[in-house]
Amino acid sequence: MPSNSAAWLVGKQVHPLEIKSAPYTSPGENEILLKNAAWAINPADWAVQSLAIMPLEYPAIIGADIAGEVVEVGNAVTRFKKGDRVLAFALGLGGQPQSEGAFQEYTIAQPEMASLIPDSLPFDRAVVLPLCVATAAIGLYQETQLNLQHPSLDSKPNGDIILVWGGASSVGSNAIQLAVASGYQVVTTASSKNFDYVKKLGASLVFDYNSPSVIDDIAAALEGKQFAGVLDAVNHNGAVEKAVEAASRLQGNKFVATVRNPPENLPSGVTAKFIYSFNIRGTELGKLIYEDYLPQALAQGKFVAAPDPHIVGKGLGSLQAGIDMINAMAPSTGAQIIARSLRDLGVAVIFGIVGIPVVDIAEEAINLGIKFIGFRNEQAAGYAASAYGYLTGKPGVCLVVGGPGVLHAIPGIGNSSVNAFPFLLLAGSSETHLTFKGAFQELDAISFLNPHTKLAVRPATLDAIPDAVQNAYRTAWYGRPGPSFIDLPADLIQGTDPTPAGLKRASIVPSPPKPSAEETTLFKVAQLLKTAKSPLIVIGKGAAYARASDSINFLVTQCQIPFLPTPMGKGVLSDSHPLNAASARSTALREADVVLLLGARLNWILHFGSPPKWNPSAKFIPIDISAEELGKNAADPALAIHGDIATVIPQLQAHLSTWRYKPECSPYTAHLLTAKIKNVATAAEKAADTTLPMTHSSALSAIERTLHSLSSPDDGRIVYVSEGANTMDISRSIFPVSYPRLRLDAGTHATMGVGMGYAIAAHIAYNGIGATPGEASVSYAETVGKPGRKKIVCLEGDSAFGFSGMEVETMARYGMDVMIFIVNNAGVYHGDADDENTWKELQNATLGNGNGNAEKGGKGLRSTSLSFGTQYEKMADMVGGLGLVASTPEEVEKATRKGWDSDKLCVVNVMVGKGEGGKLEFGWQANASKATSAGGREEGQGQRDGEEMREKGKGGRGSKL
Repeated sequence: MPSNSAAWLVGKQVHPLEIKSAPYTSPGENEILLKNAAWAINPADWAVQSLAIMPLEYPAIIGADIAGEVVEVGNAVTRFKKGDRVLAFALGLGGQPQSEGAFQEYTIAQPEMASLIPDSLPFDRAVVLPLCVATAAIGLYQETQLNLQHPSLDSKPNGDIILVWGGASSVGSNAIQLAVASGYQVVTTASSKNFDYVKKLGASLVFDYNSPSVIDDIAAALEGKQFAGVLDAVNHNGAVEKAVEAASRLQGNKFVATVRNPPENLPSGVTAKFIYSFNIRGTELGKLIYEDYLPQALAQGKFVAAPDPHIVGKGLGSLQAGIDMINAMAPSTGAQIIARSLRDLGVAVIFGIVGIPVVDIAEEAINLGIKFIGFRNEQAAGYAASAYGYLTGKPGVCLVVGGPGVLHAIPGIGNSSVNAFPFLLLAGSSETHLTFKGAFQELDAISFLNPHTKLAVRPATLDAIPDAVQNAYRTAWYGRPGPSFIDLPADLIQGTDPTPAGLKRASIVPSPPKPSAEETTLFKVAQLLKTAKSPLIVIGKGAAYARASDSINFLVTQCQIPFLPTPMGKGVLSDSHPLNAASARSTALREADVVLLLGARLNWILHFGSPPKWNPSAKFIPIDISAEELGKNAADPALAIHGDIATVIPQLQAHLSTWRYKPECSPYTAHLLTAKIKNVATAAEKAADTTLPMTHSSALSAIERTLHSLSSPDDGRIVYVSEGANTMDISRSIFPVSYPRLRLDAGTHATMGVGMGYAIAAHIAYNGIGATPGEASVSYAETVGKPGRKKIVCLEGDSAFGFSGMEVETMARYGMDVMIFIVNNAGVYHGDADDENTWKELQNATLGNGNGNAEKGGKGLRSTSLSFGTQYEKMADMVGGLGLVASTPEEVEKATRKGWDSDKLCVVNVMVGKGEGGKLEFGWQANASKATSAGGREEGQGQRDGEEMREKGKGGRGSKL
């Protein structure tokens, strides 16, 4: 038995085809087996591979057009014999068995879909016919289509006219010939360069479809003549709409048979229907075309193989190149070029909100297999895209409309810039010829965003789009990551490229270079560390982004230097690491004399490196990818190291060699241990508080205990997203993580409203879209922790949740089993009452212009007040999720377990006390005497990071803000 090979499509939208062995199948009773000598590639082949337009079982063998020699025939077959030269319409695009797919060496064919070909017709010319002949025949002759009279070898003109839109296309070339052979006068459209070509095929009149008056010209030429209908042979945007318009202007049969789905709103009296080529199988029409007409017409020269083939290579290995060429040769709109450029760069997900005209970009991206996540607000979409960039290490992409869409997306740009997250924003804009005329949603976005982005660009022409997209993507990624912006005018998005074959393509951008450090600087730094009495390593989110965990872990373990993670630097080294000084933060800052900063900046989060929080004599050694950041504030530029953390740390380790810090050289480590013991005990006391209503600490501790009974931090299967003053500040110390990039919070800008967008980004980055919650899907981010899905847990203050709470609908729509805990104290920072009656009295006083607010001893609500007892859990109910309420630690545990087990979005409304009132101030404004006003699992809980506001001078419950 001969061996067989095939070009396999191994999965949905997988590129490229894989060449490997395939079964050799002998024909059934009414089948023939061909040894293929030539294959033809159609736009449908590209669509099946790239757009998954057919419901196939994978792996699949696709393809429709074959020509070759019969090697076996079934017992009931009489029309063919071994050795016959034939063309055949294979059924690889129709979901048939693998043996009937075209793209293999041996294919099973159906006799009624195969035709003998004369010896004078080469295989590589005959192979252009099968699918295109079938498509044209179905459109022209099927009873539910145009239902024209059938072709014959000696047809006579019948006086009727048919319009073939796109006569130079593959289907059009065959439709012209078949219609003429059926006695019809053919009028067609083509570009001017193809006029002679379509006339040679039999067309009597040709009109240029590029002419703005083409419809008027056709209507005038055919006025008063009997019209038999329209066959639209062009599967490009706008063709079927023009064909329908032409039909509406002509007299007679206003029916349009089309190779593209017809528009929804048709003119009065016009009918249009999609041509499904596979309907020819097992029909009398198939026998008439492939048996009765085509063999004789080809032999007598009354039907020609058209159009001429473009031969791209030999063998199965050339098929993918041919499919790619088909895609490249098709006329492309700006939207298609933009989407293709993103796909070529490897973009897998786009976040955003669409409207005209950017909806075309989103739809084309979806057609190419890119996931589009539609949000309810551009602000949340921008936050999601920027966080996705941080989690995946490649630019997150956001698509919005122009004008107000850009304005709403600015928070994403700011978030990307200040946090150094790679982020690419694409936005539509008004037509270029309407600039400065007050056009719809007009905004000079380039001038507006240029100061706030690394690159802001507007491609001037369609052929400039690939370069613009690639450069913006690269710029957002390389160096210090940040935002880039592309402005896309409506006329560019909707324009059509006249020379698609010559259009430059975007290509994969290599990973950013990772610069190393100067050896002389490394030597100085190593000597300084070796002489330090109280060294400290501060680990920031830049280290997490740099994927430097392994090298940092080796450095810390080898040298035995205590480390302090910033809020999003948690997990680069496990929170359970014995050298973690987070629980003694104030002591570490106050006593450290040499501080190595890994991806952390001396901004407000680290108190600028200044006393009284820091040791006045401390020397700071920043390692940063951005030279501009070196030497800022208290950092010494002479000690600063410019380079990539993952590259520099092994270099520094080489200089340190086997050196190890000796704690006995100073009381530093003993002080850290004492502070840790004290603060852990204080935190445990707060967690055990049984007072009702619950405090933030007791409520969050109940969540933590339950979650960690379900999944250990060492499993790395939970991603925490937190925002809100009390909620974020306290949860940071309560929920330990053991791996990087498993904790997201308000970040450098202390931005409220990031939570929902961040949660969506984390779910997609780690779990993909569309998988059953119990299973893993496509992961776009590097795996951390144990393999498998991760549960996204949001810890939200009630005020913070309000910024983007409507995105729960987005989560539900995309099947995200996110858990959202809303810690509800009915206020920003703190509430005004612990019971509804008291709150209503304050509300009534406010509405009645009562005397002052509660904080000043008056009777009204404070500016920080929110509604008492808001039923946030109902937001889950309204989108088909799971809504729960918890007012005690026991109820919190029960709700947490229910949410964990649910495969739906879950919102838990956690009711806590209002907290104690007091004066509000930023933590970094507090003087040294206030720095340790309260304890916690990290020392000075309201003060330890300076990220949140706290209540001045109030200890105990509600004071940690």
